[in-house]
Amino acid sequence: MEPSIMCITEHWLKEEESNFYGNIGTISLASIYCRNLHKNGGAAIYLNKKLQYKIVEVTNYCKECTLELAAVELVDYHIIVVSVYHPPNGDFEGFTLLLDEFLSFILSRQQDRIIIGGDFNVHLEIPSKERDIFVNLLRSHNLFVGSLCPTRGDACLDTMITNLNSWEYTTRVVDPFISDHSAVVLQANLHKTEQTQEPWKANYISYSIVVREERIPILCRKLEGINWTEVFGLTKQEYMLDILLAGYVNVFNTVFPKTMRKVSRNSRRGTQTANRPWFDETLAQVKNLVVLLHHKYKTAATPEDKNYWLNQYQKQKKEYRIQVGMAKRNYTSETIMSADNNCKAAWDIINTHHPKKPQMESPLNPDDFNNYFVSVAENILQELPDCGSNPMNNVGQVQQQMMDWKLVSADRVTKIVSNLKNSRSQDIYGLSTFVLKATAKQIAEPLAAAINSCFVAGRFPDCLKTARTVPIHKKEETSDPANFRPISMVPIFSKVIETEMKMQMTNFFEGNGLLSSSQHGFRNRRSTTSALLALTENIQRSFEDGESLALTLCDLSKAFDSLFHSHIIYGLLLWGHAPAVHDVLLLQKKALRIVTFSGFRDHCRPLFRDLGILTVYSQFVLCSLMYIKKNLVQFQKRCDIHSHNTRHATRLEVPRSRLAGNYNSFPSQAIRFFNSLPRPIQETPNSWFYTTLKSKLLEKPLYSLQEFYSEPLFGSQAPPQRE
Repeated sequence: MEPSIMCITEHWLKEEESNFYGNIGTISLASIYCRNLHKNGGAAIYLNKKLQYKIVEVTNYCKECTLELAAVELVDYHIIVVSVYHPPNGDFEGFTLLLDEFLSFILSRQQDRIIIGGDFNVHLEIPSKERDIFVNLLRSHNLFVGSLCPTRGDACLDTMITNLNSWEYTTRVVDPFISDHSAVVLQANLHKTEQTQEPWKANYISYSIVVREERIPILCRKLEGINWTEVFGLTKQEYMLDILLAGYVNVFNTVFPKTMRKVSRNSRRGTQTANRPWFDETLAQVKNLVVLLHHKYKTAATPEDKNYWLNQYQKQKKEYRIQVGMAKRNYTSETIMSADNNCKAAWDIINTHHPKKPQMESPLNPDDFNNYFVSVAENILQELPDCGSNPMNNVGQVQQQMMDWKLVSADRVTKIVSNLKNSRSQDIYGLSTFVLKATAKQIAEPLAAAINSCFVAGRFPDCLKTARTVPIHKKEETSDPANFRPISMVPIFSKVIETEMKMQMTNFFEGNGLLSSSQHGFRNRRSTTSALLALTENIQRSFEDGESLALTLCDLSKAFDSLFHSHIIYGLLLWGHAPAVHDVLLLQKKALRIVTFSGFRDHCRPLFRDLGILTVYSQFVLCSLMYIKKNLVQFQKRCDIHSHNTRHATRLEVPRSRLAGNYNSFPSQAIRFFNSLPRPIQETPNSWFYTTLKSKLLEKPLYSLQEFYSEPLFGSQAPPQRE
């Protein structure tokens, strides 16, 4: 047997003698500890000459005749190997204290894997106070004894200690013929791990700020103690917001100090997550029993014992899996049924099982990204050709000009802050909307005064022009910054002043008709859906008139990148009438049967009702009716076309369609839905209209659009008519 690693204890060498024993066959001396004041003892590690290693300095944790250590780090495997010797007559209390300090140090080096071999002189084969203290100390550091086989007579004094998974290694005891102790051999299936820490990371320091809710009141009290009027009197008016931000951040950092964040290398994280609400005390006891039986099987001394403990382990493991499955099903069912929004609860559970995307690594450093993102907009502008005309020529005569900004009050600032998303994402100063909302009462008045000073001076502070930017990889090679999209988190104070500026500018533009009717983005009551509806209407009109249509699409992905999650309701008005919608309904049924543990042939209408989930057809009907209700002024009534007092004069006029595809699509289909409703329902307020419709659609889940007419929601719906 030619070992790759050999831990030796009691080598009896002095430091000057160790040079004469530098090589033993194919292995060479890597690290050694020798006594200076006493004879004998010592610990050493020999490694195969092909292994790359670094010596770990452990002198501070060594004490002669108590704890003697030698340690190395295997560079290619990211494993710490330790050789330990504790004399039989050594101070046991001092040994455990030093060992505890050493393990805390060695496991803080961001190395998840550790193998410790040595002569501990603790009788592990029989119950004793010393054994319990020793084993519990190891378990507190997530370490376990790998072998309980006797190494000197019937006593187990030498062993291997590790935090490797039990299936990653095997142990056995052999007679080395040169010692009165048997040797413990650990054979591990280890693979080289790639270095995931890029070289450039050594040149950067990363800090993190942990905001704990229980310390928020301390921040509020400190902010209340500042006389902002006196502080503002020490600077010019246009710099009031700079001073306010600096003072706020200074107080924030005293309450929530920055801590340097270590960038760990390739760490082996377990597949289990800490968030397992279904895992109770009973399951924990069963799991501990499974682990114990597996340990018994791995450390059994005879083949008969191994077979016995293997059978016991397999039986208990099977029972444990059955109980885990039952616990998960019960928790899922109770969570969905007890939630206020059953649909959201079901999807939250489903989303927790989505596989996470692998973390992308890039050789680019932060400065590379910063230089590219700062210059890319200017480069694009320089490449654009001159249009040869003044865009202001397309704007009509402006009746008035926006000469001054309107000043804001503390109440207005409080309202703006309360409407911000309650996010904990931190800006470049470590602040978040969560923190700003928690301190809105203390900061509203000085913030309003500082914003007003900026409006009067016509100056946007430089301190709010720096953003924390996260590059999101979108395609192809990670070495090209053009394949990343920047997601910027502007300073939180900037969000407040920008919100007020946007509102005032939007009111001025809308009031003076400066925005084109084709502008759908960033406008109230307009969205991507309204843009698509306008486009679809033009296409349908061209089809009806037999005209040709040309469409130009511009890719502005570098200027604006859309990140959204897919939902059934997204764009439903445009595709909710398509034949393929039935496939979506089948998927809905399948999902409901899964989350409710129903049979594959069970009726799903009761499930939709019980869980409060709308079918895709019901969602299409609800979205169509709500769009018509909110935009009634855009549609003609029959009484607007003629003055005759007919029976259906108050109905909306359905656009005439030559093609069946246009007749069955939006908005024609939606207008017919609306016309079929009883007139009292049509005239109800929007909020009551939505609530009533949704409750009716939940009572009668629709499996087709025809059911909306054949089984009226309100009992007296008018049938559809070809108009």
